[in-house]
Amino acid sequence: MNKVLCSLLFATFSLGLMQAQDFKFKADDIEIPYKKYTLKNGLTLLVHEDHKAPIVAVNVWYHVGSKNEKPGKSGFAHLFEHLMFNGSENFNTDYFQALERIGATDLNGTTNNDRTNYFQNVPVSALDQVLFLESDRMGHLLGAIDQDRLDEQRSVVKNEKRENENQPYGMQWDHVVKALYPKGHPYSWTVIGEMEDINAASLEDVQEWFTSYYGAANAVLAIAGDVNPEEVYQKVVKYFGDIPSGPTVERQEVNIPNKINDSRQVYEDRVPETRVLFVWNTPQFGSEEDLHFDLISSILSSGKNSRLYKKFIYEDQSASRATSFQWSSEITSRFVAYLNVKEGQNAEKLEKELWEEISKFIEEGPTEAELKRVKATYFANFIKGLERIGGFGGVSDILASNETYHGDASYYRTKLKYVEEATVEDLKQTAKKWLTKGKHILICRPFPEYAVEQSSVDRSKLPELGPQKSSQFPEIQRTKLSNGLKVMFAQRTGVPTMILSLVADAGYKTDHLSSPGTAELAMNLLDEGTKDKTSLQINEQLQLLGASLSTFSNQDQSNVYMSTLRPSFDASLALFADVLLNPEFPQKEFDRLKSEQINDIKQEKSQPIAMALRVMNKYLYGDDHPYNSPYTGTGYEETVGKMTRDDVVKFYSTWIRPNNATLIVIGDASMDELKPKLEKALGKWKKGDVPKVAFNTPKTNTKNTLYLMNRPESQQSVIIAGHLTDKYGGVSEVALEQMVNILGGDFTSRINMNLREDKRWSYGASGFVLGSKEERPFILYASVQTDKTAESVTEFRKEIIDFISTRPPTQDELDKVKTNQVLKLPGQWETNSSIDDSLSELLRYDLPDDYYKTYDKSVRNLSLDDIKNVGKAVIQPEEVNWFVVGDRANIITKLDALGFDAIIEIDADGNPTVPSMNQQQKDIKN
Repeated sequence: MNKVLCSLLFATFSLGLMQAQDFKFKADDIEIPYKKYTLKNGLTLLVHEDHKAPIVAVNVWYHVGSKNEKPGKSGFAHLFEHLMFNGSENFNTDYFQALERIGATDLNGTTNNDRTNYFQNVPVSALDQVLFLESDRMGHLLGAIDQDRLDEQRSVVKNEKRENENQPYGMQWDHVVKALYPKGHPYSWTVIGEMEDINAASLEDVQEWFTSYYGAANAVLAIAGDVNPEEVYQKVVKYFGDIPSGPTVERQEVNIPNKINDSRQVYEDRVPETRVLFVWNTPQFGSEEDLHFDLISSILSSGKNSRLYKKFIYEDQSASRATSFQWSSEITSRFVAYLNVKEGQNAEKLEKELWEEISKFIEEGPTEAELKRVKATYFANFIKGLERIGGFGGVSDILASNETYHGDASYYRTKLKYVEEATVEDLKQTAKKWLTKGKHILICRPFPEYAVEQSSVDRSKLPELGPQKSSQFPEIQRTKLSNGLKVMFAQRTGVPTMILSLVADAGYKTDHLSSPGTAELAMNLLDEGTKDKTSLQINEQLQLLGASLSTFSNQDQSNVYMSTLRPSFDASLALFADVLLNPEFPQKEFDRLKSEQINDIKQEKSQPIAMALRVMNKYLYGDDHPYNSPYTGTGYEETVGKMTRDDVVKFYSTWIRPNNATLIVIGDASMDELKPKLEKALGKWKKGDVPKVAFNTPKTNTKNTLYLMNRPESQQSVIIAGHLTDKYGGVSEVALEQMVNILGGDFTSRINMNLREDKRWSYGASGFVLGSKEERPFILYASVQTDKTAESVTEFRKEIIDFISTRPPTQDELDKVKTNQVLKLPGQWETNSSIDDSLSELLRYDLPDDYYKTYDKSVRNLSLDDIKNVGKAVIQPEEVNWFVVGDRANIITKLDALGFDAIIEIDADGNPTVPSMNQQQKDIKN
């Protein structure tokens, strides 16, 4: 009789001679005799003799689990476990069939975060067959796995995943691991993995996994039963000795995330009761504190005398389940406690009470009686497991587990010693150390019970629209400060924000009198410091006031814009005035922003759309026009590189003057209270002489010309087709907007439906009239796949010509865009910032104050003739010039066949280029 059973009988005998409370289990009384062998290839063999029955347990552990998976390969350890049962090179049929023919029991394989094991109990007469089969799949597997078997087991695993997740609370562990572990942590995905990763597993993945982790040196073979150790060793050498050891497997270090703060998550599932779950990160498997948590969980929820059972199930009867456990793993563990809340009970109340119970344990620890009870239970369960040679908790399982995780099959004695020596104070301190911070609270609630009503809806057609409400644009009040600064005020009561927006008549057009990029750099620098505040101090004050400040330009205007809160308006106005009136333009900030602007230019010259926008104005407006600089306003590397601080100071002193600007104020105030505040803050701002920017007639010397910018290896080509049209007000703007919407402005516009929905050559195509006070570009735009560049140009031409000839706009198209525009209007002016946008437009284009008050009516009154007439006035197919950014080598031949008057190749600054000899040779080859 072995020493284990002798100890058990001794313990039972002793129990009969003393009172139960005086009995104490001792780790030193428990020993599992075994012999350990290491084969030359690194395979570890553990053999335990137990002759009580003529059976033998064969248990193979591979030290690999889901934590060894790479990102994007989750679930593979488990998928591979399934493949191990499908046959090997020399037994190419289902593993279960062979084992069932020889009377196997406790037959299975499992995978967790850290290991994969395969085990079975068989009659001792079948040992050779089992060793043959286990060695054949360890050393001779890959030749038997093909795509069909991979697909078969992939389907099995996916259905296993669906089955698990279809169970009540089936998604909780997925939520738990994502909450506890940062992305990339080896435990941050579940063992079964993500569905998309399982779908992506390939035969190459199978081969890599097998060769990386299923070598002999990464395995432990535990055999227990009616055997002789030396005979077993010879058999194992015979069957396993020729298997390669495999590469060295890097072991991962203990990695316990330091989760400082509590977190909370609520989700719904098809469950009968709400579940309240707490979970914490705790120490790794086999550590002393890990064993403490096994005892703590037993005190809390094991048996009717456990704390959670007594309170929630026996006494209060408020929960149907009260559970806690230590979920131990190799590099970090988790402690879990949860309640299933009975129907009709208050889940929030039980959550609070669950925490109170755990807090009480943290503060007071267990009683001596509780500790003795759970220690006895732990030892009893361990000893009972020794009666079995296989299966979970059996002798072969204990030996293989301790050898795999700890490198010592006898490490179970250390764990038993930890349990035996644990004190009340130990458990109290362990709980205080780990359970007082960083818990994740996961609440699963039942899906609500829904019902449906009997329907009387006629779904054969859309319901008629309800009465349309007219849009409401606020009244505009005007005044002027003593220094000539014009003020536009829009009162909006009940709105918590206030807007201050200074609009100066400047913008990129002023670069015509200085150097391209000046307005952009000067306005960017304006808010980077005043005479007594640094840029960082300005930013800090803005945050304290709940305000934001930005400075910027467009073609015609330069803006200083502030959004703030009504209670902090006075202090915000003072800061706004300081930035506007007292800019310091610090040299170091100038140097920094100048460098950033040059870098922005470089970025623009690498981005296809920005490349086209940079050069377009140069060729549409011609030389000596105020709009001929890059539309982005950033200028050129050469011009910005030459700028000095004096240039931006001159811009400010020249253009940012009260007699050249209007201040827009929007919010919950009155003009009576507002004007004195504005006068005090801005009234001392000095007037100045402001030059005029003279606009000459654009000198567009080309038409039907393609300007091509080479961007090698581009997957798409950017196409811009455009020409200049009248300045704002030259035609009916309301009609122009809706005409553009039909042709290219809306998602359902003609060119988008053509290139995106019909041809599927583009993600999106659009049309618009760019904002400028003088003559403006009328543009059609698309980014299309490279091999359809020329074809897309042809479609653009067709749409442009057809719109004013064979396919004029229809009444249905007009009704659609009109309705869309009218219905959008009430929401268009929801915020103060949107009101500011419209008021800036009034200033830019010299529109009457009631323009937006009557805009709704103007749209509603549009006729089809209005659209057709504006189309014929604006769209001039023969005037269109083309700008294309794409891979020249792959598009030039087809483009050359489209009949352009000229194809001019230009660089990202708009300068004509000559193709290199290498490029010309490529073109000839193509």
